[in-house]
Amino acid sequence: MIDADKGNVSRSVAKLRSSGLISKLPERNGSRKALLQITDRGNDVFNRINPIARARETKLLAALTPEEHGQLGDLLDRLIDRLATMD
Repeated sequence: MIDADKGNVSRSVAKLRSSGLISKLPERNGSRKALLQITDRGNDVFNRINPIARARETKLLAALTPEEHGQLGDLLDRLIDRLATMD
């Protein structure tokens, strides 16, 4: 699992911003929430690495039967739903 505590997320966002891969849009109404947007450079990087990542994912998931693949999807969906209810 990815360790997504606030500090790790903040450091990851800062690194992506300093690398020019994402930008932070102005906050609305003094909200503490930030809206992040991928930059043109970020899109270029994504377009280069996405096919490689997809190919690796396909190879990895080939170890599962179709039933197991469905079960994995269901389990991940449950975890994502649970995550949405947590701080």
